[in-house]
Amino acid sequence: MTKKILINTSQQAPMQVDENGDTLRQVFGPTPKKKDWQVTLSYNIRHDDTYSIKNETKEDAIYIAENQNASPKYDCTLIKEDESDVEDEETSIKEC
Repeated sequence: MTKKILINTSQQAPMQVDENGDTLRQVFGPTPKKKDWQVTLSYNIRHDDTYSIKNETKEDAIYIAENQNASPKYDCTLIKEDESDVEDEETSIKEC
């Protein structure tokens, strides 16, 4: 059984929750083309993490890098890390 949860924001598509409580994003209209992305998270205090994220949409690649980079559900690999203390975050993305 799938429960539907509607989120009324311009930033997110409605979500579905499966029987395990995991969320599934619904896409209405044409499906965005999935590509490979390189996402860099930058912080005020020097700290940059760069991830290689395969076969995802641009929006999902940013979400994965910022929130799900350790999840085994996604093909997300940390390819570069410049260590320091974490402060304010800025995100940049480019297609591979």
